[in-house]
Amino acid sequence: MPKTSPPRRIILGLATACIAGGAAFALGGCLISGSSNRSISGAVVEREQLSTVRLGQSTPDDVTRSLGVPSNVGVDADGREVWTYRWNEHRSSNGSMLLLFSGSSSSNTQRSVHLTFEEGVVSRVRQESGRDESF
Repeated sequence: MPKTSPPRRIILGLATACIAGGAAFALGGCLISGSSNRSISGAVVEREQLSTVRLGQSTPDDVTRSLGVPSNVGVDADGREVWTYRWNEHRSSNGSMLLLFSGSSSSNTQRSVHLTFEEGVVSRVRQESGRDESF
């Protein structure tokens, strides 16, 4: 019985599959990539920490023990002492696909807590937050 060779179409199909599989394996690390970073700077005040400050009760010593040293100490228009805690959170991320498409984004969030003192205790707590984003 004479040997028959497989049809040319099957051989081409197998060769194409092998080449495509090999390329995917070789480029596997380059197909999709990405990274993200987060950094915080300044006198950070977490919610749990701020919850320990009691209006009409917490003294400057209590606040320093709970929140640490403020970023700034000033006086408002009415002559009351105001302590300010400021911090900045920066987030950035980037990614690429097949080394052809790429993108990135970043955001900066500035936060602050202002504590006003009257007669030696905290009389007011005010929080502020602002955000800048770019793509």
